[in-house]
Amino acid sequence: MFENQHLNLLEKCLELAYQAVGRGNHPFGALLEKEGKILLTSENEVGTREDLTAHAELRLIQKAQKILSLEELRKCRLYSSTEPCAMCTGAIYWCGIKEVVYGCSTLQLSQAVGGTLEARCEAILKQGLRKVQVYNFSFEEKFKIIHQKFWNKKEKR
Repeated sequence: MFENQHLNLLEKCLELAYQAVGRGNHPFGALLEKEGKILLTSENEVGTREDLTAHAELRLIQKAQKILSLEELRKCRLYSSTEPCAMCTGAIYWCGIKEVVYGCSTLQLSQAVGGTLEARCEAILKQGLRKVQVYNFSFEEKFKIIHQKFWNKKEKR
């Protein structure tokens, strides 16, 4: 049951990633969940905002801070279509989110892109004093396909 809930919410993140592409952005989507309810969603906005830091997870956290207390954030779980980068992982840690669930791994993303900063979020989070649980669903093929299609198309332009 718990695995199905994770997969259902990751599929919602994947939908957000496809929406991001439709708006001219990179294929990433994220959402914040608490007690089985989706509180907020976000998608990558790097292209539309002309801001290289406008990643789905970071934008999600920025939105959340405006409406949730730190105590409420600490009870949330962040879902992301792709493993959060080092910048987003730092933001996740500092705002107190307790769990991260992702689809496509950094390694799979790097393979699709042709190389990237391969900083694993779990390795970064283990450096902190506070424990953050990470759930990796990269064994599900559907989460890497969006990147294979997107980055392959981008190379051909």
